[in-house]
Amino acid sequence: MLIWPVFIPGAVDTRFAPLIQLRLAAVSPYNAQWQSPQMVTPNALCARGASGDKIATSVFTWVSSPKGLAGFFYVVTAREPDYRQRQNDFARILQSFHIIGAETPGAAAAPAAGPGGLQYVRFSDPKEGAFTIDVPAGWKTEGGLFRFHAIDPRAAVESVSPDG
Repeated sequence: MLIWPVFIPGAVDTRFAPLIQLRLAAVSPYNAQWQSPQMVTPNALCARGASGDKIATSVFTWVSSPKGLAGFFYVVTAREPDYRQRQNDFARILQSFHIIGAETPGAAAAPAAGPGGLQYVRFSDPKEGAFTIDVPAGWKTEGGLFRFHAIDPRAAVESVSPDG
């Protein structure tokens, strides 16, 4: 699974969202042949892809503001038999992601509740404090900002469910 945060500054015509999704898919590490993205909600697109014996699904969700377009690009992939067997799990995982806006300064942080009452806790980058992300409570979560070069910072987070 791949999750990329996306921000495009300035006014962005959301009619270009399918092109944005295809561009993100093209530069992802999955060298799949992607079908045309399909709208699943007014602010979400889904596309299917295939490469050799692997199947992939990409989802692009976004919100627009006067400052720009912010969103997330997700990809799940697996070998075809595994994908077919786990596609309902993949769908539940993708549906569990949600965006929560920044907290109001001085407000107490309350646990966030997601679909099915799943509770979320805040994970902060332990290396540089560069970001925070809400992750499912009880999951083993590791990661942070990694600097491969002074001009090459990369954020990575891995969360593993209690059942692995």
